[in-house]
Amino acid sequence: MELSFLNAGFCYPFDLVDNLALFPLEHAIPCSVLFNNDATGGLLLICPASDLEFFDIVPPNHPDPYLKLRMLNIDFKSFAIEIHLGFGKDRILKIHLNPACESTKEFIQLCLKTKMISIHYYNKKKRLFTSSITELDDEHEGWLKRNYELAKNLPPSQDYLSICKALFYEMKVNQRLYHYYENDSIDCFIREGAVVAKFEDDLKRVPSGWKYNIWN
Repeated sequence: MELSFLNAGFCYPFDLVDNLALFPLEHAIPCSVLFNNDATGGLLLICPASDLEFFDIVPPNHPDPYLKLRMLNIDFKSFAIEIHLGFGKDRILKIHLNPACESTKEFIQLCLKTKMISIHYYNKKKRLFTSSITELDDEHEGWLKRNYELAKNLPPSQDYLSICKALFYEMKVNQRLYHYYENDSIDCFIREGAVVAKFEDDLKRVPSGWKYNIWN
């Protein structure tokens, strides 16, 4: 996989930027961003400063984790997507997504379309972004295709929380866990004609460094 660190190359949905303060810590929000003017699937991670230090995601270090994807289930009734971001010193950031939710499925579709996944680490205390984008290899692409088909057939009421609670008690000291943020009121995906926000300062600080444009 080839990874690039290009904060300045990303544009973010205005609604996402405008509501950053509302998102709780240690949660993951499926979204889309513009990269080279193409909408790309992304995950916004709302991070405590201590987690960013734990994974050494601090300037001038660029995040370069390995990527592992898993579909977990209990008796084929409860399902959860688990994404591993592996860092140095065997430290793992685990992300759980609800595969039955439309935002998760839209995120997967965009990743398949562009064959890329972007990760956006937001330091809520300092209001700073660190972003990365990774090209998906054939194994990851095949996994996303298979599990997108599975996700399309899951009922919206599937018991996602039960599997997440069970997995929480299996956490180890070298791991951190971010849960899917259930969101029906904020559109975190870029639509045609929508307002997008782009960093215009070197610090990538919110909100002073934003410039707003219309995407079409």
